[in-house]
Amino acid sequence: MALVAHRGGEAEGALSSTPLRRGASSAYRRETTHRENAFDEIPRQIMATVLTGQIDVAAPPGQVYECWTDVASFPDVLEMVQSVRVVDEVRSFWQVRIGRSVQDFYADIVDAVPGRRVGWQSTDGILHSGHVEIEEQGDSTHVTLRAVWDQQDPFAGIGLPVAIDQDIAQRDLQRFKRMVEARARSDISR
Repeated sequence: MALVAHRGGEAEGALSSTPLRRGASSAYRRETTHRENAFDEIPRQIMATVLTGQIDVAAPPGQVYECWTDVASFPDVLEMVQSVRVVDEVRSFWQVRIGRSVQDFYADIVDAVPGRRVGWQSTDGILHSGHVEIEEQGDSTHVTLRAVWDQQDPFAGIGLPVAIDQDIAQRDLQRFKRMVEARARSDISR
């Protein structure tokens, strides 16, 4: 399935970005409901990007889930991710490049149903959250991604938003698909 980048509304098989000015903390809070009042200190003028994408992967749901929860492999798959260090079953330490800066944060898995879905959110540093829904569809697995990223570049000086290249997300989903399908073929040949 080809992904088509566009701004605005949702479309099946498409990637979209919705910049949020006022109320981004509300959108982020909807994505991160496990900590009440955790984001009350977030400035109202924060700029965030909501990335959504869908792709079909020729592998069983359990294998897709296993690959998505293998966060240590993300630097090979996700272009913005510089490194990930797994701390424990729930927490990992990330370094990502956004704009001109490399930023660090801890992320926790906040929702996990093996073979069905996984959700995560940052606990410090930049605001980031997301979830992946995994659904079996015949011989393939349909993957739906939704991720929220804070776009503030601390080195921009005046708080100008840093655009997250929409093509990065498209390339990331394609690389993820190739990785999962390669692992599935490898498992079959064993």
